[in-house]
Amino acid sequence: MQNTDITVDRNGSLALGLWALSGGRITGDSLAITGAAGARGIYAMTNSQIDLTSDLVIDMSTPDQMAIATQHDDGYAASRINASGRMLINGSVLSKGGLINLDMHPGSVWTGSSLSDNVNGGKLDVAMNNSVWNVTSNSNLDTLALSHSTVDFASHGSTAGTFATLNVENLSGNSTFIMRADVVGEGNGVNNKGDLLNISGSSAGNHVLAIRNQGSEATTGNEVLTVVKTTDGAASFSASSQVELGGYLYDVRKNGTNWELYASGTVPEPTPNPEPTPAPAQPPIVNPDPTPEPAPTPKPTTTADAGGNYLNVGYLLNYVENRTLMQRMGDLRNQSKDGNIWLRSYGGSLDSFASGKLSGFDMGYSGIQFGGDKRLSDVMPLYVGLYIGSTHASPDYSGGDGTARSDYMGMYASYMAQNGFYSDLVIKASRQKNSFHVLDSQNNGVNANGTANGMSISLEAGQRFNLSPTGYGFYIEPQTQLTYSHQNEMAMKASNGLNIHLNHYESLLGRASMILGYDITAGNSQLNVYVKTGAIREFSGDTEYLLNNSREKYSFKGNGWNNCVGVSAQYNKQHTFYLEADYTQGNLFDQKQVNGGYRFSF
Repeated sequence: MQNTDITVDRNGSLALGLWALSGGRITGDSLAITGAAGARGIYAMTNSQIDLTSDLVIDMSTPDQMAIATQHDDGYAASRINASGRMLINGSVLSKGGLINLDMHPGSVWTGSSLSDNVNGGKLDVAMNNSVWNVTSNSNLDTLALSHSTVDFASHGSTAGTFATLNVENLSGNSTFIMRADVVGEGNGVNNKGDLLNISGSSAGNHVLAIRNQGSEATTGNEVLTVVKTTDGAASFSASSQVELGGYLYDVRKNGTNWELYASGTVPEPTPNPEPTPAPAQPPIVNPDPTPEPAPTPKPTTTADAGGNYLNVGYLLNYVENRTLMQRMGDLRNQSKDGNIWLRSYGGSLDSFASGKLSGFDMGYSGIQFGGDKRLSDVMPLYVGLYIGSTHASPDYSGGDGTARSDYMGMYASYMAQNGFYSDLVIKASRQKNSFHVLDSQNNGVNANGTANGMSISLEAGQRFNLSPTGYGFYIEPQTQLTYSHQNEMAMKASNGLNIHLNHYESLLGRASMILGYDITAGNSQLNVYVKTGAIREFSGDTEYLLNNSREKYSFKGNGWNNCVGVSAQYNKQHTFYLEADYTQGNLFDQKQVNGGYRFSF
């Protein structure tokens, strides 16, 4: 039989594409068989044989239908089916009391399951060269020889939450196994499960495990799951990439003769040295059990890292905005008695350092502030004002990038005494919007976005001391500032299924600074040049974030040092221009900023 197409329509009775029985033999070359539901593709029984070469196409109605099968019959030798060539098989291969040998040439694809019951000396041996087997349910066979081929448990697997076990007596070659895993099970790894490769005889070759990411898993980073079992440990298995399960990264390691999935960075506790056998004439020397090294903490995924770092993004934007608002204080000293409007723009970069389990990131930003104020009376030097502002930022995470926007508004009240003392109260309400796009460990794009509201209140006080009796020239000005901020919680769900929840937090940031400046007046114009240095400290800032309800603590506590140089110039008592360069170095972040602005007095 050659170059033949066979269509099997059952019509309520047993129907087979090729059927060898009673010692018969069928040979075929380049065959195509299409089978209806309940039909059988190729079938051999009662000591018969089927030999097929070249292209072979068997397309049953579903992968669980019989594509190739043998039947055991008492009193008969095992039937035989041999096929060699490029194969496209949609259906299962069942060796019941028979011998089946499949030699799949490059480009072959098999979608279905396998069975070998080893009755009557029967076997199922499969060799695959640059081919794919889509495993649809639990399967077993005797020999699986793979050359640059793929065994895929995942693409055509059964319903979600169920997994397949492939039992192989002898495995050899080199291949990729695509698998799925539920490392959580009933919680924290109890009764967890996944696709399993079980090798009961000999294992050889180098193989890759491609275990699919699953961001919705409620992992804690403490789970372990066996994915390959062998009796000899002779074959080698490695992960094609780190695996993202929930918010943590997992990898594959060898444990005894098996291979298991574990949270990246953790190591198994060392096996204690056994007690030595005592020498006959000497007292035994007992080696103490070695102290296990502490296991490193599990590493977050790129999605979890970017989401968790929203805490830092929000904190740093709030810091930038409050610092810039306070810097307009010097522009009030020489204004008119009636009113003023002002505009300030700012831009810079922030380097946030790695802290806790979160990695560091860079962030460029720019913003604008607009406001107006008025002196309430000629008797009391008290000014009140309103302002609005907006900041745009571009965080650059370890696994991708993002955008952030903060819109805010508020009011302020400033008291300016004639003796050089001042105090300034600023109240701000803000709304932040964030989004990110990262690549996961298997180069899939992941997106998320979130929104949160916040507020802050800041009080600054200082005293200017003129070093010249004229009131101009050099001066020094000690300052102190305390800023309280509250940021609401934020929840987001990433496109890979990971739920990220950022808890609210309180911040109490203190600053103590000293300014050395030079002030000169010529007619209706004034020039002020200054340098400033000071210490900052975060007294609060403890918070946490949750990755699919797995809790991680985080803190903003730390110290820093701020330095800046600036100049302001007033012309004709109405127009004031200012420019300042600022640098902050801290435990958790560094900041470089330039800001400038304009104030009009009327």
